[in-house]
Amino acid sequence: MKEEHPNNPPFRRVAAKCALFLALVVAIGAVLQTILRHKWSPYVENVSTRYQALMEEPAGTIDVLYLGSSPLYAAVNPAVIWNESGVTGYNLGLSNQNAMTVYYELQYLLKHHTPQVVCIDANSIVSDRTPENEEYETTYRKVVDAIPDLGVKAAFIRDICRTYDDQHAYDYWLPLFRYHDRWSELSRSDFSLQTEDIYYQYFSKGCLLETGVEAQVWPGVYPLQDDTIDPADGAVEQEYYNRIVQLCRENGIQVAVILPPHLGLTQAKYDAVAAFSAENDLPLLAYPTEESWLADGFDLDTDLYEWNHLNIYGQAKFSAIVADCLQEWFGLEDHRGDPAYAAWDEAYAEYLDFFAQAEAALAEGPAEEELPAA
Repeated sequence: MKEEHPNNPPFRRVAAKCALFLALVVAIGAVLQTILRHKWSPYVENVSTRYQALMEEPAGTIDVLYLGSSPLYAAVNPAVIWNESGVTGYNLGLSNQNAMTVYYELQYLLKHHTPQVVCIDANSIVSDRTPENEEYETTYRKVVDAIPDLGVKAAFIRDICRTYDDQHAYDYWLPLFRYHDRWSELSRSDFSLQTEDIYYQYFSKGCLLETGVEAQVWPGVYPLQDDTIDPADGAVEQEYYNRIVQLCRENGIQVAVILPPHLGLTQAKYDAVAAFSAENDLPLLAYPTEESWLADGFDLDTDLYEWNHLNIYGQAKFSAIVADCLQEWFGLEDHRGDPAYAAWDEAYAEYLDFFAQAEAALAEGPAEEELPAA
C-alpha cells in the first residue's frame, strides 16, 4: 500500500480541516468567555471603566491616588478636594478590598501615572480576606479581570496561587471555567459590544456618589469591641501593606493613611492601623471616638447612607478635611487657575449640578403613592 506523503493533497486537506476545527473551537470559547465572564461594569463598581478613565487622564496630572475599601470609596471625592485645594486625584476604592489587590492595582497604575501621594485606608489589616471566601473572592477577580496589563496580571495570579493553595491559575486566565453556569444571570449588556460605560459619572473621578440618607445611632460602645478578632489573622494583609509602602518609596511617592468615619470600626482594627502608621512613619487621619466625629461636624442623622458608609453630604465634609490634611502633611501644589487643569473645574461644576439635584430630590421627599379611585 502506498504511504501518503505530507505534501500530498489528501493530507493537506485533512490538516486544513483540523486547523479550521481547532480555530472554530477557540473562537467559540473566546466568545462564550466574553459573554459569560463578569464585566464588573456598569453594575458592579465600574472597575474596568474607572481604570480606563484614569488611564485617559493626561500623564503627570494626578497628584494623589486613593486606594482602599468601600468606606474610602464612598468617602473621598477628588472633585471636592480639587475645589478646596487645587490638588487632583482619583479614587479606586472597592468593596471588601484587600492589601494584595491594592498592591497589584498600584503596580499597574504606576506604569501610567506617578502620583506624589498614595492614600490607603489599611481597612483590612486585621482581616483574613482570602479568595477562599466567596465574599472576598469577588474583589480578587474584579481586579484580575479588569487589569489589562498582562505582566501585572500574571504576577498577581501567581501570587494568589502561591499564597492560597486552593486557587488555580487556569481559573483566572480562563474565566469560562469559573463562570460557565452564569446562563441564568445573563442580560442584554453581556452581549453588547459597547465599550463606553454610559452609567458611569466621569466627573466623580472614581468615587461613589450615594445620595441616600439613613439616620444612624451610636453603638453602645465605640469603637466596637470584638473579642473574635485576632490580629494574627491579618498576616497576609500586613505583609502587603508594608509592600505597598515600600513600592511607593521606591518610586519617590509619599504615603498617608486615611480611615474614613464608619460605624463598623473596631478597637482592634484602629489599634492595628495606628501601629502600622507609626511603624512606617505615615500620617494618619482616623475617627476612633464619638468626639472625633462630632469635632469635624459629622451628623449621624444626615451624613450616612448606611451604617458603614458616608453619603454625598458626609463625603463633602470628609473630602474637605482630606484636602486640608494633604496640604498640611505634604504642601502639594495648587493647580487652580492653570489652563492645563481646566477640565477639573468642569468636573467640579458637573458635581455641583449633581449635588444640587440630589438636595432638591431629598427636600421633596419620596413621591406619594396615588390612592386607587373609589
